[in-house]
Amino acid sequence: PRAEVVHRATLLAGAWKVENARATLEGILTAETTVPPVREGAMQGLSRLGGVKARDFFDQVFQSHPAHRSLAVQGLAATGPQLAAKRAVEFLASAKTMAEAAPILTTFLNSKQLPAILAKELAGKTIPEPIALEAVRMVSTRGIQGPLEDALRAAGGVKSMSQSLTPEQMAAMVEKVKTHGDAKRGEDIYRRANLLCQTCHAIGDAGGVLGPNLVSIGGSAPVDYLIESLLDPSAKIKEGYHMIILTTKDGGVISGGLVQDGNEEVIIRDPANQIQKIAKSQIASRQMSPASMMPPGLTASLREDEFVDLVRFMSELGREGEYKIKPNRFVRAWRVMGAMTGEQIDHVRHVGLHALHEKDGGYPWEVRFSKVSGALPLNEVQMAKMYPWFPKIAQISLKLDSPGKVKLGLSSTKAVDVVVGEAALKEITPELLLDLPAGTHPVTFVIGRDAGELASFSVEILEGAAQVAY
Repeated sequence: PRAEVVHRATLLAGAWKVENARATLEGILTAETTVPPVREGAMQGLSRLGGVKARDFFDQVFQSHPAHRSLAVQGLAATGPQLAAKRAVEFLASAKTMAEAAPILTTFLNSKQLPAILAKELAGKTIPEPIALEAVRMVSTRGIQGPLEDALRAAGGVKSMSQSLTPEQMAAMVEKVKTHGDAKRGEDIYRRANLLCQTCHAIGDAGGVLGPNLVSIGGSAPVDYLIESLLDPSAKIKEGYHMIILTTKDGGVISGGLVQDGNEEVIIRDPANQIQKIAKSQIASRQMSPASMMPPGLTASLREDEFVDLVRFMSELGREGEYKIKPNRFVRAWRVMGAMTGEQIDHVRHVGLHALHEKDGGYPWEVRFSKVSGALPLNEVQMAKMYPWFPKIAQISLKLDSPGKVKLGLSSTKAVDVVVGEAALKEITPELLLDLPAGTHPVTFVIGRDAGELASFSVEILEGAAQVAY
């Protein structure tokens, strides 16, 4: 059966309390061949079945299946919160990256009761500073009150950064930005995933919408304002970007930017840039946070010279020069391929490159945005271990309201394969003319290692009414 069908079945088995399905769900969760969406469905199904059996099974998975420890903790959060907190701290203590830790933290932060339980378990424990710093940012971004943030800081040994500068220090910093700041280096710093800049802010048409668009910030804001905004985001919050915190009657907590306040429901854009719709009948309380949705301390990991470069880059945005968005219709929103499984690689090799467009393929696509110049840096794209191409794979989506032709300009064609719809194009030229029906169409670029030391790749819409969808 198709993965999406099995996924739905695992959820329904739990929702309908089908006890006879418990063993099957346990087998699905631990089987090596299970694809991630189905494995997560099995975890949710078992969580809904609940009981001591589910709690003990999740704890067993945590101890005997290292690859599934994150899912085990998520399951424990629903079936044994105290044990979940204990295992979560053990997991965080050994986590190497925030990508590992984020799902577990999200599980605890999406509940009104669990943050306090996790905070209590953290007392006297030690976790890596980088993990603690990112966790603090997650807590702050969601506007969560209580002891968890302090507990994370203590466990990770996170030192608070000064949130203000004296007038003399500010003047000196402004001068450093003007004389020593490097906007090119600053753009690379801005793009670092751990700073979350692109998650919340757009530059032009690409990026998050949780915070203000920065396309012209350098032309409208003085350097000292930029510095203060980075060090103390809550000092001055732009109108329309205050954080709303909703507590639901079932104990849930939802926070983010207000998108719409209707008669029947409130629509929030949460810190993960996802839309959340909450029926007004389910809201227990609502408040506006005095804190910015941009958490303090985001730049705490930067050296002073890196901070200076970042501010210099922001100060150039919108000014005449290379950091002003040009009128060219460059594609600025991409999906790039993450780490594929061996099974996925074999499937594409045997079926053909058009298999990359299969909706149920479970491919690990990751969102990326072009630089201000329109170029996608290829050092931000993983190489797939796919013989014989060993490619870097990037995908765009073109949306047309009516059938029409679209001409694309490619910055490079050497060792580049292009997949449109269900077919790989036979001839790749610097200008590609596509004849597309109405709708949204994926276009995938497979950049082989024979392309050489290609630093970046760009696509420009030269002709046609297509819009980039993401």
